[in-house]
Amino acid sequence: DNNAFGNAESWKTTFDWTMKDSIRARGGFQHAIRSPNVNELFAPQLNNFPNFANQDPCNFNSSYRTGPNGAAVQALCASQAAVAGGAAFSQPFGQAQAIAGGNPDLKPEEADSWTVGFVLSPEFGSAYMQRMSFTIDYFNIEMENVISEVGATTIITRCFNAEGANPNYSASNEWCALFNRDQADGRVIDLQQFQRNQSVWEVAGIDATANWGMDVGPGGLDFAILASWLSKFERQTTSVDAFNDYAGTIGNTTGSTSPDLRATLLTSYTLDNIQIKATTRYISSMTHANLVTSPTSTATGTEATWYLDLAGSYDINDT
Repeated sequence: DNNAFGNAESWKTTFDWTMKDSIRARGGFQHAIRSPNVNELFAPQLNNFPNFANQDPCNFNSSYRTGPNGAAVQALCASQAAVAGGAAFSQPFGQAQAIAGGNPDLKPEEADSWTVGFVLSPEFGSAYMQRMSFTIDYFNIEMENVISEVGATTIITRCFNAEGANPNYSASNEWCALFNRDQADGRVIDLQQFQRNQSVWEVAGIDATANWGMDVGPGGLDFAILASWLSKFERQTTSVDAFNDYAGTIGNTTGSTSPDLRATLLTSYTLDNIQIKATTRYISSMTHANLVTSPTSTATGTEATWYLDLAGSYDINDT
């Protein structure tokens, strides 16, 4: 209960079933809420300069200007700034001039999630197989009223009917109302990139772990593998939009990475008070998120990446 949003309920139910000594089944269902935080509500609205290089629909060689609705696009560009509708217009800058910040009209997020999985602790006679266990869990999460910024490219291209958002190519469309153009050079200015409640996000995938340890010489050698596969990360911008799948993509902002696969291998050797540890991390390749809604975008993604961290420790406390 709070004075901004009123009452809301959250709850969860879980199960844990030991099928036999070596196998357990587990799962659960949860309804959760998250109220917008102070930063999302009241962060100062300040200048920002998001990248959208070579993605302006008004560019003379864009798929919007050269496509079947090129005349309507050209007219809409000209209505925003005469120079933008010119036959040779090319965006003068790779960044938009935007205003980003909080939004006091936000509503709480709501989520329904469920998981189901198994824990395996097989019993082997070999001394090399005694410390072995596995887990695998499927997860499915559906979030409503997700709080997020809409990317600059999405706002601008939707004004020009990307994803059917402005079929009449109207200058008064809600997406076109979120930015202006400089009348001198046609660049995008005053882009309103505030936090907003988007419609629905659906996330699903599988988490798995494997643990194995054994005595080697005077010490102990242990391995732990943690892997996560993202089968879908579908997002709507508004309730009338189709879902776009962002699994396997990377965006422009911190935390906007959604690789299909990520994994970590922890290897350690412990001898009395000494431990040596190696951590190997893998992140699969990702395409740029702009390509999901703008297939002709020139934004680039990332290749598959490996990291290796080495560490050692000595415990001076004998107790």
